[in-house]
Amino acid sequence: MTKLNFFTAITYQTPPKATASFLLEKVDNYFYLGGKKAHVIQGGTKSGHEEVILSETKSSLLARVGKVLSYFTVIIPIVMLIAKVALRSRHSFKVIDPKQKLQNGMNISEVTAAKIQQLIPKVLRRENDEDIEWLAKGNNLVFRVKEMPNIVYKMNYPGVSVLRGDKFLNSKAIRDERFANMIKAKEVCLANDLGLLTIPHATKFDVEVSGVTYTLIAEESLDFDPNESAHEELFHKYSTELNETARQLAIFVAKTGFNDVTWRNIPIINETAEFRGHRRVALIDLEDMTSAKKGFIGDFISGSRGLIRCVSEEQIESVIAEARKQGVAISDNEAKEAKDHRLKELADDKQLRTLYNQNGVITGKEPIQVDLDSLGLDLTEESQISVIVEVEEGQYKWETQTVTLGKVTEDAIAEMNKLIQNSSDQASTKGKRYIVLNTNDNPFGAYNELGVPSSKMCITVEEEKQLWLRRIIQALVDKGHVFKLDKVNGHGYFIQA
Repeated sequence: MTKLNFFTAITYQTPPKATASFLLEKVDNYFYLGGKKAHVIQGGTKSGHEEVILSETKSSLLARVGKVLSYFTVIIPIVMLIAKVALRSRHSFKVIDPKQKLQNGMNISEVTAAKIQQLIPKVLRRENDEDIEWLAKGNNLVFRVKEMPNIVYKMNYPGVSVLRGDKFLNSKAIRDERFANMIKAKEVCLANDLGLLTIPHATKFDVEVSGVTYTLIAEESLDFDPNESAHEELFHKYSTELNETARQLAIFVAKTGFNDVTWRNIPIINETAEFRGHRRVALIDLEDMTSAKKGFIGDFISGSRGLIRCVSEEQIESVIAEARKQGVAISDNEAKEAKDHRLKELADDKQLRTLYNQNGVITGKEPIQVDLDSLGLDLTEESQISVIVEVEEGQYKWETQTVTLGKVTEDAIAEMNKLIQNSSDQASTKGKRYIVLNTNDNPFGAYNELGVPSSKMCITVEEEKQLWLRRIIQALVDKGHVFKLDKVNGHGYFIQA
């Protein structure tokens, strides 16, 4: 820690109770014309020193002009300077480094570095190994070492680059940017007293493998559920305990430009069963800090929901208000569109919970049980599909087979139940029952052609409704066996059962 410069202005996030501190803030602000202020950290007093962190603070042009004009009176600035000297003499401020705070306690031993060095070749090949617990295998390689579960390791796959603004960043630049964002996040949370937002302690370290140096981020492993759908449910379950958390998230997004706001990146930290109070969230993926506006309203291309679409109905207006208070330029139309989208989702969720009540769905793994005759389909309707059959060992041929709508319906329901049973135990009830009927695999690849003449290359919207699989799913929706057909694309039918 270093001593604070006399001319750096002091500010308190909450109004100080002591009159001297209150006056000091006012006097210091009189001399402040822009740049960084020293934000006093609440409760950060050690060895008689008050801890402060330097952070950029906005000052209006009108206020700056007024102050400069008053300086020409000479007498006013002299009086204020004398007051500043007197008031500062009662305090001792020490500047803390957010990077040191971030790295606190994160010391990578030689033994740990050697273990990571040994595993790097397998990590680069994305191999499963008894020593590796994989958390992500994409361009971002994220894993834990099973014998050291308290640390998460992150590295970018070599050779990968991403577009940031108007330039491409290579894997080293991506990693450096991520770590710099974590330092910035720590600074913002400390400076603005965002105590409900937890940045995991982290550090960078290098390992060398076959003459190549790899830099990893070692990050404290926090206690939260790993499944995103579980967090959607927790944000609903603890909605009344997240009001202050949502406000702090809004301040964080506005001040950092954090734009990849979705439940998986702001998971709720697990507390003890008897815990009562404001819920904390972890900020575990701070790679993208490029647009505060997108951090609130979302971005379809990046997959960000935006904060407005993560919170409860009661929190939407306060989040929008905080965004505007912090100077984020969200138009009335953009705010309304994001709000309406979220309200529609919340209304759907309410209907879904009602359906689960009616159908006795509790764990999420309950099978769909249907009397086929009740669906109102002509189960005797026939069509032909082409399938590959084995005629002799190792020899196959195409064969035309006749199938009925009843057979396809049975197979579709059986496949849905199989997908439900195989869903993650960590997912929410809703998440366990969000399934994809894959039309790239047989028999559903073949079934997907049924319902319209095979000679047609393009079909109309009305003809699409006549496809057998579409009719089956719609009948299940109409009769209350599944909730909705969410979307259809090249992967298949996305169903909320």
